[in-house]
Amino acid sequence: YSIIEIGVNCNPDAKRLYDDLISRYNKLVRPVINVSEPLTVHIKLKLSQLIEVVSPFTF
Repeated sequence: YSIIEIGVNCNPDAKRLYDDLISRYNKLVRPVINVSEPLTVHIKLKLSQLIEVVSPFTF
């Protein structure tokens, strides 16, 4: 078996901002009037970078 260690460095100001924003977060609070109603979440995705295109067709 093997052990893999992964580390991530980030800007200390970004870490402090994240900690400040999430410190009072309550995951039990939901933005609905009736808590028994389901919450619909819509997500839009945007491609920000295209690294490579592999295609059998040549133009």
